[in-house]
Amino acid sequence: SYIKQEHLMRIDANIYYVKDITLQILKVLNSQSQQQQQQQTQHIQSLHKIMDIEYKSGIWSMLELTDLRIAIGDYDGKLSLFTTDFVNKQWTLNIEHKAHDDSISSLCELQERNILISGSYDNTIKLWKLLPSTTNSSLTHIATLKGHNSFVNQVIPLSTTIIASGSFDKSIRLWDINTYKQTHSFT
Repeated sequence: SYIKQEHLMRIDANIYYVKDITLQILKVLNSQSQQQQQQQTQHIQSLHKIMDIEYKSGIWSMLELTDLRIAIGDYDGKLSLFTTDFVNKQWTLNIEHKAHDDSISSLCELQERNILISGSYDNTIKLWKLLPSTTNSSLTHIATLKGHNSFVNQVIPLSTTIIASGSFDKSIRLWDINTYKQTHSFT
């Protein structure tokens, strides 16, 4: 079978929306993201055992960045960047920043643009410019994306200009990070 032209809508250079089929795929992706969150939690717990790290607040999200730093989003809305030395089992705090008003539930990186993206239980998504770990301030706030009516559970990059967010409000939203505006919403 094939997809009829009237069911196809171009969102970005490499991203297309197909009526009905896309919603089914997004539902599958949402269930996969729950499995990924469980795997990520297990990975975080294993890193705790390996690194023997003491962290002041509950860790809700964690991401290894391209430059091998670790980004941690916590229960209190703090975003922390660590340089890691797995051989000597040491973490060095580069920066700790009150990033959100509630827990940081998801982190992702746009590697090509050195941007870290955080999703939070404060219903927002924030974009951060990642600066080299050698600078004093290795994290600079770029923009806050608002549109969800409930917790942002997941943020993922779809391309170098489009990110997707999933929320407890039962919507998936696409955002253009050049304009900082929502381009599509699927419910």
